[in-house]
This record gives sequence, structure tokens and C-alpha cells, in this order.
Amino acid sequence: MSEDLLDDLINSPEATIQKWTERVVSGRVGDLERRLHENSTENAQLRVQVALDRDPELAGKWRVLNNDKAFIDWLGEVDGFSGAPRQHLLTRAYNTGYSDRVAAIFKAFIAQQTPARERTQARLPHEGTGPQPTIRTADLTRGKIWSKAEIHAFIEIAGAACMTSESLRDCRSSRKYSRRRSKAA
Repeated sequence: MSEDLLDDLINSPEATIQKWTERVVSGRVGDLERRLHENSTENAQLRVQVALDRDPELAGKWRVLNNDKAFIDWLGEVDGFSGAPRQHLLTRAYNTGYSDRVAAIFKAFIAQQTPARERTQARLPHEGTGPQPTIRTADLTRGKIWSKAEIHAFIEIAGAACMTSESLRDCRSSRKYSRRRSKAA
């Protein structure tokens, strides 16, 4: 040991020991931090893979798509919403464990590849079966004063409509409110 080191050790023992151990400790701590980061990234990626495997739309598709040339080319394009390359968005979401974002990227690609169906001339079975409006344009005359009989008739019609509705509780409360309002008039 040189005299300078001994003088440093005698004059400021804490600083000298800290200098000697800093390289060794920082090397070990750096290695531990790197391993911890690698483990957390691996855990995040595994969580994403499990979530994608459980997604009913992507379960059998995402692993195949991940190696598809068209998908890889599509990832090279810039996303219209974020302005970032899609590959960067996918990698960042995958490495941080955001499975919903990863799934959304895969689903966006699938949606773009699916051709739009042409509109058919015939109405589909589920179209036009919703509730029809009960108020006609003729009923909306400006400045009309409603009579008690008209108000009661409306309440009865609304009550009958509520009996067929799933939200019977909401209809009952609206009928009570309507009856209080009509009695006050």
C-alpha cells in the first residue's frame, strides 16, 4: 500500500473505503438490476402470451400472424393515430405487459385484412325490429296545452309500454313522477 493511500485512509476513512468498494459493488448491483429487468420483461411477455391465448378472437391466430409477411410489413408502417411505427408500439406494449394493447394491434390488422361486406338489398332479420317512436310529428304542435284526459291517456300508454320493458322499476318510478305532476296541474 502506498503512503498516499494510507494518508487518505487515515484522513478520511469513509471516503477511501467507499472509493475502493464502489467498483465492486456497482458491478454486482448493476448485474442484479439487469437480471431483475430481464425477469420482469419475461414475466410481462408471458402475461401477454397467456392473455392472447385466452382471447377468443386471437387464440389460434396470433402466433401464426406474428410470423406472417403481410403482418410484418404492416407493422413497418406508421400508425395513423399515434404517429409512431406499429412495430415500436407492439414491442413496447409486449415488453411492458399491456396485453390489451397487443391484442388491439393484432385485431386492427385482422380487421384491415377482412373485406367489407357489400350491402344487401333485403333487410337482415335483426334490422328494423327495435322500438318505434310513439310520438308523431302532429303531436308536437308548438304552444299546445294538454288536457288532463290527454295526460292520463299518455300515462296509461307509457305504463303499458313499461310492462313490456325489462326496466320495470324505472317505468314505475317515472309513472309515480308523472302522476304527481298531473295531480298538481
